[in-house]
Amino acid sequence: MTATTPLHTDQEQLADLLEATKRYAEQFLSTLNERAVGAQIREPIHQPDFPLRGIGGMATMQWFKAHYDALLSASAGPRYLGFVTGGTTPAALMADWLVSTFDQNAQWSGETIAPFLEQQALNWLRDMLGLPDTFTGICVTGATMANFTGLAIGRQWLGEQHGIDIAEQGLQAMRPIRVLSGSAHSSILKALAMLGIGHQQLEKLPCVGDSESVDISALRERLQQLDGEPVMVVGNAGVVNNGDFDDLKAIASLKNQWPFWLHIDGAFGLLAGLSPRYQHLIAGTEAADSITVDGHKWLNVPYDAGYLYTRHLASQLKVFQNVSPYLGAPVANPLNTLHLGPENSRRWRALPLWFSLMAYGKQGLQHIIENDIEMAQQFAAMIDELEPYRMVVRPKLNIACFSLRESAEMNALKALQQRLYQQGELFVTPSSFRGTPVLRAAFSNWRTDHVDLARIKSALLAAQLTKPEQR
Repeated sequence: MTATTPLHTDQEQLADLLEATKRYAEQFLSTLNERAVGAQIREPIHQPDFPLRGIGGMATMQWFKAHYDALLSASAGPRYLGFVTGGTTPAALMADWLVSTFDQNAQWSGETIAPFLEQQALNWLRDMLGLPDTFTGICVTGATMANFTGLAIGRQWLGEQHGIDIAEQGLQAMRPIRVLSGSAHSSILKALAMLGIGHQQLEKLPCVGDSESVDISALRERLQQLDGEPVMVVGNAGVVNNGDFDDLKAIASLKNQWPFWLHIDGAFGLLAGLSPRYQHLIAGTEAADSITVDGHKWLNVPYDAGYLYTRHLASQLKVFQNVSPYLGAPVANPLNTLHLGPENSRRWRALPLWFSLMAYGKQGLQHIIENDIEMAQQFAAMIDELEPYRMVVRPKLNIACFSLRESAEMNALKALQQRLYQQGELFVTPSSFRGTPVLRAAFSNWRTDHVDLARIKSALLAAQLTKPEQR
């Protein structure tokens, strides 16, 4: 007689396990507003002995809850203002549960609807952003991989301008590749390293005044100096420190005079174009060659979620094709994602986007964006009224940078951030703007409202009143 194993028991009790999981998820979400925004992690972390036989799903969840639940952050909540972190809308959460339930490999192999809904969701988003249908999209893990994918296709295009197929011949056949930008995100540097182009090939151009928007005159002058040498230009739609946009329309117009691949990093800022109030900021994106959008920022779908759009499907296929007898032929079809992105096997990460767009539509997303921008503006007005603080960068969109009136030293700000962290009411991240140390608050969550602003105000006052020796 075959001995019963924990796996067999879990199979028999699956309905009970799922119900218990649902109750735990509901408990977590119902206490999200009261949880500490960041957990107090102290190493070494308690670890169980690795079990030989296993203890089963129910006991495992109970053990996790007892030992690790208190070490989870409330990054899904409304007062987590670090980085640019959205939450998860109810519809997106529903879909993400179903993604694991369905367990589809989101490839074009003829037996699942998954790639078709991926293209439907990406086309909906493309159309809402006003991009022409010459753009096709693919889901990747986040903005970093979207930037990587877009620049990889750009690298192939650059080679083609010199009669070189980099996908076949490699970078050794090419002269060094130049990349121009004003305020490129750090993930651009990471992508350049992974692509073998290298950090040193990124040329940082001057920006306009105290902004982080590239000086178009400086870009034009550099392109003139290069005298027709094909390069890559990274335009920014929402710089992470202050939400600045490059003049994308002006950059796009330069393509009429000089050959360059225009990649737009619109991880969060591009979505501002869903609001009529800010649509002018994304004018010119239709001339881009590749565009990055991040789903777990303003779209408020769960990790991981990034989207890459491009107008160069043939070059994309050359870079990412995966030729093998047991795989489908590499065809330049947007559904054929096996041959269009870094991954072979792929989680169906498009379903949360599809659910969220279907459930809330353009108006729902517009409300999230406009509400977060309003919250950022009210936050800035609140900082103006709080004597210990001062605004350094006023929000152009959803990001505000502030400091202490009496001390702008990074050590003082880090100490303040730590006190806020220990209170558990507010999470912000330290940064620097034009050499000035700041604390940075990014409003990206669909939940944030006026009640949260009141709690943020109380937390800021309490943190400044708390002396370091009282911690």
